[in-house]
Amino acid sequence: MRVRIVRGFGVPLLLAGVLAGLLVAPTASAAPVAGGLRAAPTVPADTTAGYVVYDRQTRRTVASALPRMPFRSASLVKLLIALDYLQGRTSVTAADRKLLDSMLRSSDDAAASTLWVRRGYEQVVVRMTRLIGLVDTAPPTDRRYWGYTAVSANDVVRTYLYLAERATPFVRDLILGNLERSTQCATDGFDQSFGIPRAVTGTRAVKQGWSGYGSAPARPCVEGRVTAPPDPASRMAAEDAPPILADNRPTALAAPTLDLSRRALHTSGLVDGRRRVIVVLTLSPKTKSYDAQSATVTSITRGLHDDAVAAARR
Repeated sequence: MRVRIVRGFGVPLLLAGVLAGLLVAPTASAAPVAGGLRAAPTVPADTTAGYVVYDRQTRRTVASALPRMPFRSASLVKLLIALDYLQGRTSVTAADRKLLDSMLRSSDDAAASTLWVRRGYEQVVVRMTRLIGLVDTAPPTDRRYWGYTAVSANDVVRTYLYLAERATPFVRDLILGNLERSTQCATDGFDQSFGIPRAVTGTRAVKQGWSGYGSAPARPCVEGRVTAPPDPASRMAAEDAPPILADNRPTALAAPTLDLSRRALHTSGLVDGRRRVIVVLTLSPKTKSYDAQSATVTSITRGLHDDAVAAARR
């Protein structure tokens, strides 16, 4: 995965009318909203977590913590890349459909980079921020690093609400259909089945993100099993790729408002027949392994989902 940063998070005045109609609470309070969960999930001391659970049936934010805190997006920005590419389209070429499918299902970084460059780099984020009405999202200061786009849990929820409720049927079905077919293993060898895929049963439209774990895992997964580490030559080639193909390397341009010193691991998606949106964004120290943080994110997600379901029955 790849990542980069953002400097400003101000809300343009022209968006005020649009944002007023959005239902995701913009409050920065860490407490769940009234009528939501009875207790916040346990978050380890070594983890910073921003999360939102939104119920599309009741039109309520069920739980939230640090909903407007900026995180580097990692591969969550691929939702915006896909949306931007598909605006105004009713069909795509076979070649571009292959790029979209791989990017959305298996978090293909090369596919994302191809579309990012073709669509004008940071202008992808600028256009989608205006279209959707995102308030905390901003493009990377270095246009080569799409994964350092700044996002918040609130804005990722808004993106899913746009997909489910405002996008054209063609755009909605293509993107959510791919997310519902997400693979266990990403194209870079990381296991992306943490969080929602492990915590929630049934059909799920899921997009994951991770940053700070290197260009490849020590033991890359292959759909249900673990294989040997990649060939050293392959790893060298990946690490020495042009900057546009790497989002894991902080640069001097990184703004202080985004924490690039810690590792990022995010889970997001629509669950329960697309009734609920769950977004969990996390940061953890570099000493904590991918597997360990995956377990943390899964535990937080499971607690949020189980309590949201229980709350709806009360």
